[in-house]
Amino acid sequence: RMAELDPLLLGSVCFLLTALTFIIIRIVKLYNDETRAHQRTEAILAMAAQDTRRERTEREPLVIAGRRRAAVRRR
Repeated sequence: RMAELDPLLLGSVCFLLTALTFIIIRIVKLYNDETRAHQRTEAILAMAAQDTRRERTEREPLVIAGRRRAAVRRR
């Protein structure tokens, strides 16, 4: 003969499984958001590095005493 399931036990198990499911979904969502934010940060840093390289190459040459000189690098 089958054992009868207690409705209170069944309700509690369903509630706990639902809560666990929502927690897992939230963790996955946060992980995906963090990954996308990291990718955006990397893209922004790459664009900034590209802009500084472009500025360096497009800078007008320095003219000193009638001679063109490369821009002095400052450290």
